[in-house]
Amino acid sequence: MFMNFKIFRSSWRWTLFQILLISNLLSADGTILTSADKKIFPYGKKDEYGGELPLVNSPDLGSVYSVAVKGSYAYIAGTGKEELIIADISDPLNVKITGRCNTGAVPFNIVIKENTVFLALRQGGVAVIDIKDPQKPEIISCYDSVEWATGLAVHGNILFICNRGHGLELADISDLKKIRYLGLANPGESQHVAVKNNFAYVGCIGDRKIAVVDCTNPRKPLVLKTISANGYPYGVSVSGNYLYVSTGHHTAGKKEVKEGSPEYGAGHGMEIYDISKSADPVKISEIKTPRFFVDGPDRWAVKVSGSYAFLADGLNGVFVINISNPAKPFFTGRCKTPGYAFDLDVGNDYLYVAGHTKSLQIVEAKNLAKAPVIEKGNPPVIPEKAKTDDRSGKFRIYNPGAKIYAAAVKENTAYIAAGSDGIYITEIWPVVREIKNCDVKGFARDAAIYKKYLYVAEFKSGLSIWDISERDNLKPVFEYKCRDIMKIAAVFDNYIALSVGAAGMELLDISIPENPVLYGKTKIEGYFKQAARENLVNGQYLALAHQFDYSIVDIKNLPEKITCRDKSRRPGGCAIYNNYFIVAEGYGGKLQMEILDITNPLSPQEILRKEIPGCKAGYTTLLDSKIYIASPSSGEISIIDISDIKNPILFEIYTNSGSCERIEVCKKGFICPMLYSGLYIMDF
Repeated sequence: MFMNFKIFRSSWRWTLFQILLISNLLSADGTILTSADKKIFPYGKKDEYGGELPLVNSPDLGSVYSVAVKGSYAYIAGTGKEELIIADISDPLNVKITGRCNTGAVPFNIVIKENTVFLALRQGGVAVIDIKDPQKPEIISCYDSVEWATGLAVHGNILFICNRGHGLELADISDLKKIRYLGLANPGESQHVAVKNNFAYVGCIGDRKIAVVDCTNPRKPLVLKTISANGYPYGVSVSGNYLYVSTGHHTAGKKEVKEGSPEYGAGHGMEIYDISKSADPVKISEIKTPRFFVDGPDRWAVKVSGSYAFLADGLNGVFVINISNPAKPFFTGRCKTPGYAFDLDVGNDYLYVAGHTKSLQIVEAKNLAKAPVIEKGNPPVIPEKAKTDDRSGKFRIYNPGAKIYAAAVKENTAYIAAGSDGIYITEIWPVVREIKNCDVKGFARDAAIYKKYLYVAEFKSGLSIWDISERDNLKPVFEYKCRDIMKIAAVFDNYIALSVGAAGMELLDISIPENPVLYGKTKIEGYFKQAARENLVNGQYLALAHQFDYSIVDIKNLPEKITCRDKSRRPGGCAIYNNYFIVAEGYGGKLQMEILDITNPLSPQEILRKEIPGCKAGYTTLLDSKIYIASPSSGEISIIDISDIKNPILFEIYTNSGSCERIEVCKKGFICPMLYSGLYIMDF
C-alpha cells in the first residue's frame, strides 16, 4: 500500500491534485486563505470577490443614510421622517424598533460615545442625543457647526466635524449641553474623518486627496499635508498603524474624464496607508472593486474589525476584504445589496448596511464580522482659552463668543444674526459697544433691514419681523411660518425674497409688515448662494447665483426665470452694476469675474470673463464701483475695482484665518461676519 502511494505521488494525477488543493487555499493574488475565509465559501459561488454573502433581512424603515451598532442595538439615521431610530438587533432576523427621536433635519452620519449619539444633520448642525434608555432617546443639545455637518468622529472630549468646503472643525464636548467651538482647519472639501492620537485624517472627495491635520492644539488645528488618492476618497478608518480609505468615481488621470476612458468609474475600491509615522502616511496597497459612475449619490464607507475591512461601495454593494497582511489585501466575500450601499457598521456575525433609499440591510458574515474594539489612544488636550484679540491686522474684532452668520447695519449699529444665541445689537462706530442680546425662537441665520424693520431668517422657525425704531428696544411685529428659511435673498420695493430649503425661493409682500403675504414661489437648481441684494434689473428682475448656475428671476411673473448655465464653474456670488450682471465664479480654486450685459434681461450677453490672480470666489457686495468678495472657505476678502467694466482689477486683498460670510458695506467702512471668529470691522 505504501508503494502504491509512492507511485501515485509520482504520477501526473498527484501533481494535478496538488495544484487543485493549493489553488483552493489561495486568494486571487496568491495569499493563503485563513480558515475563516474558507468557512464562508458554502454561502455561495466563489468568484474574484470571494464568497457570496447572504442578505438575510431588510426591515422597512424608509431611507437610511447611516447606521452605528453598539451592543445589541442599531442606531439608524432615518431620513424619511428626519429621525434617529433605535432598533433591537439581538435577533438580526427579527429586528424590533424600540425608540425614535425626531431630529428636525436630515440625519447624515452617526457616531457613538458611551451613552451619547452624535448625529450630523448637514445644514442642521450636530444633534447630541442621550441613548441611555433605548426606548426614550432624548436630545441633549444641538451644536451649530460652521457649515453643513457631514462626517463625524469623537476622540476624548473633542468632536471632529467635516463641513464640506469649510473644512474640519473641532468642538469641545466636555459639557454636552453647551458644546463649544475650538478651531477650524481647511484642507479642502472635507466629508469624513478618522482620528488617531493628535492627528486627524480627512477624506477630501472633491479634491481627490487625503489630508493630515495636526490637532495637538485643538484650538489651532494645522493642515500638515495632503496626499493624492487614486480615486475620490470619502470614508476613512484607522486601525492600529494603518489608515483605510474608501474611494470611488474615477482614477487619477486626465483632468476631464470622459465615459469610455480607462479612468472612467475605475476609482472604486480601498487604499491602505501605513501611519506608524502619524504625520507622514505612506501608501502600501490598494484593491479595486468593479467600476461604475453615477453623479449622485457619491458616498462610500469603510469599517475595520480584526483582520477584515468592510467596504460599502454604492451600486457594487458590500465587500469583505482580508487585511491580515495590509500590503496584500484580498477579497473574502461580497453581497450585492439592493440600491446603493451608503454606509455600514459591523456587529457580531452580521453587517448592517445603510441602503440609501432601500432602508436598512442586514448581511450575514459569520466568522468574519466581529464588533470592533474601540482604540482609545491619547486624545489631544484642550488648552485654556486665550483672551480674545480685539484686532487682527487692520480689522477691529467684536467676538461675543457666538457664531456670527450675518449682520445688518443701520447708522452706527449692527444687528447681528448669531444662530442659537439670537440677535446681538452692537454699536460698532466709533467704537465697539454691545448694547443687547435678544432671544429668538429658532436659529438666527440671516438679517436684513428695510425701512424701520429688522427681518431675521430663523431657519426652521421661519421669518421674524421686528420694529427697530427704538434701537435699544426690539419690538416683535410678526412671525411668518415657513420651514427651512436659509437666507434672506433680497429686500426691495415692499418685497422680501427668501431662500427656502436647498433649492426654493419664496417672495413675500411686506407692504404691511404686520401681515406679510406670500406673493409667489420659484425653484432653482442646486443650493442657493446669493442674490444681488443692491439692485433689481429694470425694477422687475432679481439676479441669483446658485450651486451650478446663475439665474434672472422675473419677480412679477413667478416662477418664470432665465437660467444661464455653465456647470464647469461654481458661482460664488453676484451683483448688479448699472446694466451689468457680475458673477464671481470659482474655477480650480481661482476667481473669475464673468460680466454679462443685461440691457435686455431676457437675453443676457457675456462681454467678459477674466481671472483675477491671487483671489478666490465668494459672496459679493457692491458699493459704488467696488465689489467686496468674501471667500467662505478661506476667510479671504478681496476688493475689485469695476469702474472700467471691461477691465476689473484687484484693488486690495485681506488674508484672514477662518470662514467668512457676506460683507455689509456702508460709507463708514465694512463689516464681515467670520462665524466663530467674530465680526471683523474695517474703517474707511
